[in-house]
Amino acid sequence: MAAGAGGAVPPPATAFQPREGLRAELDQVRVRHAVLTQVLSGGGGVGKSQLAAACARRAHAEGADVLVWADAADSSRIVAAYAQAAYRAGVPGADGRDAERDAGVFLDWLAVTDRTWLVVLDDLADIEDARPW
Repeated sequence: MAAGAGGAVPPPATAFQPREGLRAELDQVRVRHAVLTQVLSGGGGVGKSQLAAACARRAHAEGADVLVWADAADSSRIVAAYAQAAYRAGVPGADGRDAERDAGVFLDWLAVTDRTWLVVLDDLADIEDARPW
């Protein structure tokens, strides 16, 4: 697995619908942009996490250097996942002693690294709470 942190990427659900059309659109945007922010929204149980997990598994299969699956139910979990990712990916300046500082170092590093990466914020409920991250 690529260097990463947070929760494990969920396995495919038994009745997972791959939504090939939507995945093709995501792939087209990804090819044109070095950094892509994609938001999947909808009611509970419609398959957002499963679609994101399929993208994460594909990124891993294609050799992404850093893959982070973060439970984003509250910002403290995002901070913890980012801090752990910084440490595991060997980000300069991340020492594992201050999670918030390491999370910030991780975000700064993502902006300039040549390594390929994917960050999934799963179950993001409060975008304002998560905005700094």
